[in-house]
Amino acid sequence: MGIKNTAEIILHDHFTKYVNGVKADKYGPAVYLEEIGKNKENNIDNIYTIDEMIAESNNVVVMWNWQSTNIQFGNAVPITLKGVSIFEFEDSRIRKVREFYDQASYYHQLGYKYISPENITGNNIH
Repeated sequence: MGIKNTAEIILHDHFTKYVNGVKADKYGPAVYLEEIGKNKENNIDNIYTIDEMIAESNNVVVMWNWQSTNIQFGNAVPITLKGVSIFEFEDSRIRKVREFYDQASYYHQLGYKYISPENITGNNIH
């Protein structure tokens, strides 16, 4: 069974994803499949580890660790992230997932630099 068939079986037709509180502008299994495609293009050797999982009623909370090598900008950059995902089930399928992780850490690992707001005036960086 391929990833598309699996997504259509486990994800609700109105599946919605939130990342750090921001709702995706699309819903349904296509949201997940599009994200998986981008992840595969930009990262190699993805390893997900579940550190802890708690289930109650129609919710499952997963604390996870993700390791990968990002090749998006032509260099092989190792990435490590820890996060929490909250899955909400409806009709035995995943209806909603909320993911929380440190986006600043992700961009820092890719080589982006933090610039404090007081060092920005207009279009100039000091």
